Amino acid sequence: RAEYGYSGWEINTNVQKLVNAGVNVVQPVGGPASFYADWDAPSNFNAQPFTYKWRCVITRSLIRTLDANGFRVGNGKYAIMGLSSGGGAALTIAAQNRQNFDRAASLSGYNWMTAPGMRTAIRLSMLDISPSPFNVDSMFGPPWSPRWRSNDAAWNIQGLRGMKVYVGSGNGIVGQHSFDGGSSSMSLFNDVFKGAPLELLSFTQTKAFELFANLNGVPVMSSYAMGTHSWGYWQDMVWDAKNRGFFR
Repeated sequence: RAEYGYSGWEINTNVQKLVNAGVNVVQPVGGPASFYADWDAPSNFNAQPFTYKWRCVITRSLIRTLDANGFRVGNGKYAIMGLSSGGGAALTIAAQNRQNFDRAASLSGYNWMTAPGMRTAIRLSMLDISPSPFNVDSMFGPPWSPRWRSNDAAWNIQGLRGMKVYVGSGNGIVGQHSFDGGSSSMSLFNDVFKGAPLELLSFTQTKAFELFANLNGVPVMSSYAMGTHSWGYWQDMVWDAKNRGFFR
């Protein structure tokens, strides 16, 4: 869902209206299949010409730019929020960069990437990316690489202690926003045959993460809905987080 021209958040949601509530929104552009991580190497399955370095972009370039333009007030810190493959990344980036973030949210995220079977699930999903597949081994290395654990939100829960943490997910069942993209056969296929399994997996991952967080003394705001892996639900979650004080 990450595009090169505009952020999907800008195209498909109204989250830019958060500015009316005093929340400045920065939407990254690009990074399909990146998990917003620093990769080990370019993906060799699709002849990618560069190595993803999203952690560098977010925690260095972006933070420095925001600071230089006066967005950090006093000793304040920033919020970070991601959806799908960016959900777990948002939690992990916050946990590992407490000097810059004091709240993190994962919407339909994969927050326990080292769970049994998850590495294979991620591998298969990245092979299914159109128009050309990505090689997951180029991201964190082989399944036994320690980089998988270091980029796993569940293994970074202690770093979230004292932060505001929000997680949300649908349950994989078709709901009110599932066909917002239209009634075409492709929309039906994406929502039901792709979106439903993705969201069911996210649901189990989000529930497991919430349990881990509670066991580790990290309070979590959560939101669950009847729905699939699509923008309308993520927009609802953002406003739910705002109304519950996530950005305050």
